Amino acid sequence: MNQSKNRFGSLTGFVVGGTFLAATVGIGTPAMAQQSDDSAGVIEEIVVTARLREESAQDIGQSIRAIAQDEIERAGMVDFGDIARRTAGLDFTYRGPNANEVSIRGVAKIVNQGTLDILGSQPVVSQFVDAVPIQAASSRQRDVNTFDMSRIEVLRGPQPTYFGEGSVGGTVRYFSNTPTLEAGVRGTVNARLGSVQDGGEALTVQGVIDATLVPDVLGVRVVGFTRDDEGFIDNALTGTDDYNDYQSQGGRVSVAWQPNDRFRARAVAHFTEDDHAGDWLADGDSSDPRFSQRPIDEDWDDDYELYSLTLEYDFGPLALTSVTGYYERELLWSRYDFVQGQNSGPVLFGQILDVTTETYGRDESFNQELRLVSDFDGPVNVLLGAYYKDQEGYG
Repeated sequence: MNQSKNRFGSLTGFVVGGTFLAATVGIGTPAMAQQSDDSAGVIEEIVVTARLREESAQDIGQSIRAIAQDEIERAGMVDFGDIARRTAGLDFTYRGPNANEVSIRGVAKIVNQGTLDILGSQPVVSQFVDAVPIQAASSRQRDVNTFDMSRIEVLRGPQPTYFGEGSVGGTVRYFSNTPTLEAGVRGTVNARLGSVQDGGEALTVQGVIDATLVPDVLGVRVVGFTRDDEGFIDNALTGTDDYNDYQSQGGRVSVAWQPNDRFRARAVAHFTEDDHAGDWLADGDSSDPRFSQRPIDEDWDDDYELYSLTLEYDFGPLALTSVTGYYERELLWSRYDFVQGQNSGPVLFGQILDVTTETYGRDESFNQELRLVSDFDGPVNVLLGAYYKDQEGYG
C-alpha cells in the first residue's frame, strides 16, 4: 500500500489574523513587520528546561532543537509532521492524523505498525505536554495542536535520566503559554483557508484571550480552535469522493497564581476531539495514490483530556517543584478487516467476506513528580527528584 505523507499535496489559500488589547481591535501585521525590522540581525535567546532547570539553549552541551513561538507561527506549523520536517534527526511514519510512529536518529521499533497496534509496546521516544507524558503504547502517537505554544523542545539522544522510560531515542516536549499577569485583557484570533490538491477546502480558526484578574497575582488564558479539512482519496466501492476528511475541535484553559515573589502555581486543562476517516492508505494495485477500494468508509474518533498542576517555591539557592498530571485518550474506530475477511471467511463460510471491526481503545495515566534544583554560584549544582506514575491502556 502507498501512503500520503503530505496532508496538503498542494495548498493554496490565505490567512487572516487580528489582535486586540482591552477594547481595541486591529490587524497585527504592521506591528509584526516593525518588530522584524527592529530585531534584524539579532539572534534571539531561547530559554529551555532540557535539564529541568532554566538555561539558554546555547549553553547546553547536548543536541537540542528549540522551536520558539515566533517560528511556530511564521512557519505555519500545525502538527507533528511540520515539526519533523524542520528538525534534523527527527523522523516519523505517517498514516493519517494522530497515527505517528516517531523515531530520533534512527532509533525506532523494529516491528511493523500493525503489530504494535495489536500487542502494544513502550515507545522509544517520549512526548510531554506541560510536563505530562502523552506517549501511547502503540504506533499511534497523536498530534498536538501547536497554536499558542510558547516553545517546543526536541531532545536528541537517550534521556532516561531526566524523562524516564520510553526516552531511549529522545524526547519531544510541548509548552503552552502562561497567563501574563499584566493588567488588562488581550487576545489574538486568526483564520486559515485553503484548498487541498484533488480535494476540497481546508479551514482552521483559532484564538486566544489572556485576562488578568488581579495584576501581578492572578490571571487566566483561554485558547480555542477548530479545524475542518476535506479529503483527497476517493473510495470507488462506496462511491464516496474525498472520504478521508479530518475535523478537530478543542481548547485549553490556563490559570496562573503568584501571591508573592517566591511561590507560584499554574493549572492547565487541555481538551481535543478529533474525527477522521480511517487509515489514509490507498490501494497498492492502483497507479493513482488517491484511489481506494474498500467496502466501507472507515471512521475514527480520537479524543483526549490532559490536566496539569505545577507548584513552585523558590528558597533562594534551592527551588522546589511539584508537577501533578492526568492524561486520558479514548479511541473508537470502525475499519475494514481484510485479514479476517480473506482468512476466516473462507474457512468458516466458504467465501471471502467484507468484515467490519469496531474497536475501542483507551490510554490513561496519572503522574506525580517532585524535584529540588539548586542554583549555586560555584561549578557544582544538584538535582534531586522523585517520580510516581500509574498507567493503564487497552484496545
